[in-house]
Amino acid sequence: MGRIANNNHGGGDRVLTDLCCDIYQGEYVLVIGGDVILKPQYAGGNSQEYIIQDYFSNETLDERTKYLGRSAREHKIRIRDILRNEWRYDADELSEDLVSLLSTKCFRVVITTTFDGYLETLMRSIFGNSLRVMNLYDTKDIKAFCPESEYNSIPPTLYYAFGKADSGYDYVFSENDAIKAISRWLSNYAPLDMIEYLKSKKILAIGCKFDDWYFRFFWYCLRQDFEHLSGDVAISLQADKSESDRNLAEYLAKINVGDKGNSKKFIHELSLQLSDPDNSVYSKYRNRLMTGGVFISYASEDFPIVCQIYSILSRSGIKVWFDDKELSGGDRYDVRISNAISECRIFIPVLSGQTKYDIANGVWRYYKDVEWPAIEDNKTCSILPVTLSGFDIRSDREGIPDTILSETSVSWTKDGGDGILDAINRLMRRS
Repeated sequence: MGRIANNNHGGGDRVLTDLCCDIYQGEYVLVIGGDVILKPQYAGGNSQEYIIQDYFSNETLDERTKYLGRSAREHKIRIRDILRNEWRYDADELSEDLVSLLSTKCFRVVITTTFDGYLETLMRSIFGNSLRVMNLYDTKDIKAFCPESEYNSIPPTLYYAFGKADSGYDYVFSENDAIKAISRWLSNYAPLDMIEYLKSKKILAIGCKFDDWYFRFFWYCLRQDFEHLSGDVAISLQADKSESDRNLAEYLAKINVGDKGNSKKFIHELSLQLSDPDNSVYSKYRNRLMTGGVFISYASEDFPIVCQIYSILSRSGIKVWFDDKELSGGDRYDVRISNAISECRIFIPVLSGQTKYDIANGVWRYYKDVEWPAIEDNKTCSILPVTLSGFDIRSDREGIPDTILSETSVSWTKDGGDGILDAINRLMRRS
């Protein structure tokens, strides 16, 4: 792993550190609301408000007054047609904090409460064609989630909780639409497979600011079980100014949902910590590392994904060592790494877009310039490359040592943790 200078965003927040460690290990499903999707200059960051404002900027005053009247349906259809045929989702309009947060790839399943495609565009740029998009109103998707028992069996997924405007299906635009959508969540059309999956996970909702009654129903719909209502939210409540917000804050506290405060401030702090964790995060893993099993070698930029791989392997009973970024360095660090590599049975080099960049630009990195050569002295171990998005094992081989390019490789994006576990089990039986 490439040791780098620690980040400068402070850290030391035990609550945030614990949250990050749980997120790294794939325990959270992320719910994203509209008001944290864009930069502040675009309708305060709310993607749907930005689209609606742009739409009404071309309407007369009389037409605007019909927005919540009997012509709301007409407006809804016209906005859907605009998003389907004319609207361009400009990446430059996206919130930098949201881009940073999702680029960590910590959240394999994301639920959106918006009807526009900004979030989908962003996730498509991160996960490529492996991203699965699902829509509450598309009946073909009702049974398509079909998760198995573990997180690692789920492909990267974006779920439209209230419909996607440009899909041709219905979507939430007015309060009446919201009531209809919630009724669907509570009916025979509910995505029961996904709800069962959510019960096994923690939920982090950022920017889902609804009316009090709306949010209560929405939060319950995600679980449909009073025993599993806890989670964490950051929804910018103003309990001192709004009775509705005060009631919602009291409700959230009653069901043990942690209030993370202002959504924009929280997503900024979380994105910094996840993309560049401080030493308090790494220290959580130091006492868990074991030699003699699997050694994971990786660039520090890929730490969030490596944590998820580590969690999957360790929960399966496999001894795992991955460089824990002990910042003290020196001989003790080098000896610990050398011993761990010499004793491992399987060596996993994680190959990513960062790997490709480091090799192409001749950047010295600990993972490739110290750990990769060290494995040559271990004649009994097997090599299992794991590729992340941004690295193609077939076309990005230039500069990779032959010892690292094993005949067996696994794609994290396509095969997930199940693929890694299967490959490890085959290699261990063979050795």
